[in-house]
Amino acid sequence: MVLDVYCSRKPFLNVENTVFQHYIQKKKKTERNNLLHNKTKIVVNLKYVRGGFEVFPEKYDVKITVLKRLFHKDLVNKYTDNPSAWGPCQKFREGQSWVVSKHTPWECPSGFCGWAWADIQKMVWGIARGGPVKMVTCCTDGFRPVIFLIERIEKH
Repeated sequence: MVLDVYCSRKPFLNVENTVFQHYIQKKKKTERNNLLHNKTKIVVNLKYVRGGFEVFPEKYDVKITVLKRLFHKDLVNKYTDNPSAWGPCQKFREGQSWVVSKHTPWECPSGFCGWAWADIQKMVWGIARGGPVKMVTCCTDGFRPVIFLIERIEKH
C-alpha cells in the first residue's frame, strides 16, 4: 500500500512524526531545510511494512502506446443525428506512443488528447509510483474508443 503524504509549512501533517523525521534525517541539511520550511507542497511516498511505514522511493517513467482505435458504427447509426459525420478517432494512430516522466506523471503529454488523458491519468500515475508493470485501458468515448497499453519503463 502506498500513501501520499502532503506536507507544507506544518511538517508531519497526516503522518506519524517519527516516520517523517526519519525521512527528513536522510536528506542533506539544505534539502532538509527546504522540505521543512518551503511554502509549496511536497509528496512523501510511504509503504506500510510490518507495523510501520517506510519511505517508498520507487518512481518510473511510463510509456503509453495506442494499440487500437475502434469505431462502433451500429451505435453511431442508432444514436446520433448525423452518422455520416462520424468515424474512428482522428487524434490517435495505432502504434503511436508517448513517454511520461517519472518526475511529472500528472502532466498530459504533448499532442495527447485531453479527454483521453482525463480517463487514463490515474493509471499512469499509479504505474509511475510502483503499481502494476503494465495494463490495457481505453478512453471513455463510447462511439470510438481508443485502446492504450500503459507500461512501466524499468530502471537499468
